[in-house]
Amino acid sequence: MAQQLTENGLVLSPGENAEREEKGTEAVILGLRTELAGYLLYCVALLEFFDFNLTREDLESAESAGTLDEITRSRQLLEVNPELARANIESFLNEATH
Repeated sequence: MAQQLTENGLVLSPGENAEREEKGTEAVILGLRTELAGYLLYCVALLEFFDFNLTREDLESAESAGTLDEITRSRQLLEVNPELARANIESFLNEATH
């Protein structure tokens, strides 16, 4: 039976290697789904905030409160930590729309 040596020195049979690759693929897909959900929530937040009812006062208030900085940081976080970004975006939605 053929065995494969991994980078950390483990010896895996072909079946074990295929199972490990499948789990790795599932993890990648789950990560991409989480990131996509974050991007969608980000888009919703932008559409909710920058709607046709946005006034100059609303924008100035959000800017002085740091709310716009918060949503900008959330966008930057999406690639690094989608879960934290989503929490920040939900906070933005609660602050900006209430």
